[in-house]
This record gives sequence, C-alpha cells and structure tokens, in this order.
Amino acid sequence: MTFSEAVHLLSQTGNALWARGQYQQAEACYKRVLNLQKTLLGSVHPDIVLSLTLLANVYGDQGNYQQADILYQQALDLYEQMGRKTHLDAARVLNAWAECYRER
Repeated sequence: MTFSEAVHLLSQTGNALWARGQYQQAEACYKRVLNLQKTLLGSVHPDIVLSLTLLANVYGDQGNYQQADILYQQALDLYEQMGRKTHLDAARVLNAWAECYRER
C-alpha cells in the first residue's frame, strides 16, 4: 500500500464515521488526512480542498459553525489560488456552506 492509498483509506474511514454520526472520530480522521496531504501534496491542491470541506461539514454537524465557516472560506480561497474559482467543485463547496447555514 502506498502512502497516498493509506491517506485515501483514512479519508474513507472518516466518511464512514461521519455517516454513522461519530463526529469526533470523523473529525480526528479528517484532521490527520489534512496534515498528511499537506506533507504529501503541499499546501495548495484539490485534495486538500476536499478534506477542508469534509472537515467543515463535520464541524457544522457538531454546531461549530464558526470553525466550519473558516474552513469553507479556506477551501474557496484555495480554489481561487488554483485558478478554479468558477469550477464545479468550487460550487460544491458553496453548496455545502449554504447547507451549513440552512441547518443553523
């Protein structure tokens, strides 16, 4: 198993935990994934945006809206740095952020 595959597996574990409502465990997985991705990929990469969005979703589900807002904004800022501000994936981040606002 490669390092990249291990990071992906850890992210999938976070997804499963999130789906089961185990938000604190999912948060821990996503934080670990984010740190590993930054080491592996650098600080600006589409995979990092996805991890930021997943972590923001978990924060929103826990009612930690301030932290969720910070991460959604970071995700959009990264897309802007990559020249993908109008990309479909950026719209997905905005949609997740809007969903977080709706839940408040």
